Amino acid sequence: MSYTCMSQSRAKDLVRLKMVILGKEDGGYRMRISHKNQKAWIHYGPDNKTLKIQNEGQLAGFLYQTRNQLESILRNKKDHSFYPGFKLRFVLEKNPTETGIHDKEKTIVVDKMGADPLVYTQSEGTAKTPQIFTDGSFQPARLNGGYSIILREPHHTSRIETFQTKKRSSNLIELMAVIRGLEMARKYRRVQVVTDSQYVIKGISRWIYHWKLNSWRTANARRVKNKKQWKQLDRLMNNRCVEFKWVRAHEKHAENNLCDHLAKQAARNPRKKNYPLTKCIHKTKSAIRGIFLTINQRSSINTIRANTQKW
Repeated sequence: MSYTCMSQSRAKDLVRLKMVILGKEDGGYRMRISHKNQKAWIHYGPDNKTLKIQNEGQLAGFLYQTRNQLESILRNKKDHSFYPGFKLRFVLEKNPTETGIHDKEKTIVVDKMGADPLVYTQSEGTAKTPQIFTDGSFQPARLNGGYSIILREPHHTSRIETFQTKKRSSNLIELMAVIRGLEMARKYRRVQVVTDSQYVIKGISRWIYHWKLNSWRTANARRVKNKKQWKQLDRLMNNRCVEFKWVRAHEKHAENNLCDHLAKQAARNPRKKNYPLTKCIHKTKSAIRGIFLTINQRSSINTIRANTQKW
């Protein structure tokens, strides 16, 4: 499917809506949802998690089609955010079964090279695309964190950077790792990010659209955590097409295991606050082989070599 075709279809994929809670009714809350000049009314019970669409019409029909998405938003709202007068802006996917962005096995693509951002999925990453592998670690005993990035570029020696941080949130450290990876690959307009963080992938491909509509507040009217870093990541993706591939942590994925090991190593090092450790995989084969021998991943270095040779 071509980029032009996808860019033109973006306006049809996401629908922006407004919701206001009108008042309590029958053990739940009556709400009005509007889109342009259309209105629909729903009833939702936070206790029993039941949703009823109370009228007919084009907008009500759309809410029936996207019922699962609407229920997911309402289920994730906290009790304190259910009160008359509460307002929320949000988006729903028009064709969720086609976009498939909830499938962890798919590669999720966030395309911001056109006038409007486009989110879609691919079964695999695009061939010959620069790859960024990231992982982060927080060590509660030392109150230190660390993160590591591998950048694999076509026809270039792979690079590794590792940093230590005083941040005390695993999610934030994972986010910082992806930001640094995209900075390292700034010259490329299309890149692939491989991470074990669902927080990063869901945030940049789904949640961020709700946050922006609500002045960087969540569906519970709470301020978005790590707002500064999310804005930084969003800016780094402007005029680029970024593919996100999720991998399960601590399984047989050579690059993820190496990033994990180096991130933990950086977090345990008390001597420096934030330092770059730049290495080249081809030039430090013996050192990296030693790392993998210590973490019982003897086959991983061969996997990295084989993957690198494909380029």
